[in-house]
Amino acid sequence: MEKRKVLGTIIGVLAFIALIAGISFAWFSWQSSNNTLVSFTVGGVDITFNAGADITSSKLRPVSTKEVGVSKGYAVKKTITASSPLTAYLNLYLTLETLPNGLKHESFIWELYKGSDLVGKGNFKNANQGDKITIASNQKITNTTSTYDLYIWIDGNNYANPETMQNQTFKFVLSADATDQEPNYASNYITSLVSSNPDTMNNDDPDGNVRYMGADPNNYVSFNGELWRIIGVFDVASTYGGTTEKRIKIIRDEPIGTYSWDNKPSGTGSSDSEYGSNDWTDSALMEVLNNGAYWNRTSGNCPSGINGATISCDFSSIGLTEEAKDLIGDAVWNLGGVASYQSSSNGLPSHFYGYERGTTVYSGRPTYWVGKIG
Repeated sequence: MEKRKVLGTIIGVLAFIALIAGISFAWFSWQSSNNTLVSFTVGGVDITFNAGADITSSKLRPVSTKEVGVSKGYAVKKTITASSPLTAYLNLYLTLETLPNGLKHESFIWELYKGSDLVGKGNFKNANQGDKITIASNQKITNTTSTYDLYIWIDGNNYANPETMQNQTFKFVLSADATDQEPNYASNYITSLVSSNPDTMNNDDPDGNVRYMGADPNNYVSFNGELWRIIGVFDVASTYGGTTEKRIKIIRDEPIGTYSWDNKPSGTGSSDSEYGSNDWTDSALMEVLNNGAYWNRTSGNCPSGINGATISCDFSSIGLTEEAKDLIGDAVWNLGGVASYQSSSNGLPSHFYGYERGTTVYSGRPTYWVGKIG
């Protein structure tokens, strides 16, 4: 069958601007010198960041609720307003300029609200300095003003707060981009093909996601200057528990090589044997794909065999281009497993769809991972 591209990725040009609304704070001393309204226009959308009142004497500390924290000056609340005379789609980001290890804890939380509606939420447990976190995506604005409230606080009600969180400094930058092009054009187009292609497409999984199926469906697409195949269109969030959106999931038509999934020596990361660990979040191959030679389109060493052994690998011509990386967003990957994978009664694809979204994992491994390439 002739391999044909059925879809070209349609990208709206995003106007982009960043506002340093950075807030340095620590458990026992927090300061904000930016207490003015700063307004700008991006992608036809008027955006205002309200840095809030100047706080120099209060303390950031664990609180029972974010509302209590804000009322006492113990938590962060930043207000963002956006308006447009035309229909536009807004994305908001939080970039971590400073994040010490002591603050990487699940009790250190952020939430974004539009009125009383929760738009996105997350914590900084697995975050790193320099990370750019999407706190809102594809927010539709039409002839109106939308107001968003960003809260950052330490939850002292549902978590035990370690002493390592004390006397730390945290700084963030808020930024935004916007476009007048409707998002998800490509995913909407694929979804529209289901009814007319019953032999090669379906949406019968529990969440109604669209998938290609069969021996050779016409799901080829050009990406990274190569032939890839569309697996389907899925409801995906960029942060755990965050708002989902339709995303296209693709797989390279040809393999990039033969490498070990993981082979960290015992005692390295979560590994307890010479065969590495059953944990994608710190596996050797995950690093190659998301931070190493493949991600950076260069040559290097890739995992091979056991006990940390490597072989040379060269992705200088097939690794990801900068243009391709710009099209890949963070996503929540479910890592649930199955206790009895050898049982035929548990081995259907429909079973595994539920397993990966479950909580059965090996030796307390995480149930999800936020990243780009799985």
